[in-house]
Amino acid sequence: MNREKTLVLNGLIPLYKKLKMSDQTYGIFTYVRNTMEFDVFFDTGNIPFKIGFLRIKDSFQLWVNIEDGFTIDYNLDSNRSKKLKVYLGYSDNKKLYTKSFFKDFNTKISSTFSLLDREKLRDIVKSTYKFIEPEKIYFGGFKMYYKFKTNSRYKRQLENLDKTRLLYSDVYLKIKDKSISVSYLSKYAGKPIKSESKYGKELSRLAKSLDY
Repeated sequence: MNREKTLVLNGLIPLYKKLKMSDQTYGIFTYVRNTMEFDVFFDTGNIPFKIGFLRIKDSFQLWVNIEDGFTIDYNLDSNRSKKLKVYLGYSDNKKLYTKSFFKDFNTKISSTFSLLDREKLRDIVKSTYKFIEPEKIYFGGFKMYYKFKTNSRYKRQLENLDKTRLLYSDVYLKIKDKSISVSYLSKYAGKPIKSESKYGKELSRLAKSLDY
């Protein structure tokens, strides 16, 4: 990171605290610039943290990493700068000052957030997060790895937990400290019907309550 081109987004701190208090690792809020509206996705479960300036109604996405101290590099590369300039409706000969853009954004960061519905989250996961099997984004049950303690082949992958964090936050909170992962499918196959003897009462009830 070029330290001469950095800016501290301290406006994110109240939102970060609110997310922590709510046991959430991400949240979305609205930011308006030049009458153009962005859906801002703030992800604190990713390292480094990151924010995405999105348009949920179309495919526009602009992502920026947030380093220690809520610091960003506002000097966008030419591709991202051009994309932002076009979206804001700037003419070819009008210069975009990215530092000014992010300074304005910092003053308008909301301390409240909302969550996205599952389908919109799936779109973001497929297009932005580099999972090995990006097409597998539908809940298909649980894998109870704690039953295979003596076999190191049977263990949860961190990528699986991160996908669950984004797509099924309620499930993530229940299993993040346990040797349990989610089995993902490439298409919705109906709610899994499993006996409580396999998953236990709590997880079985949770699986049946998901809106998928």
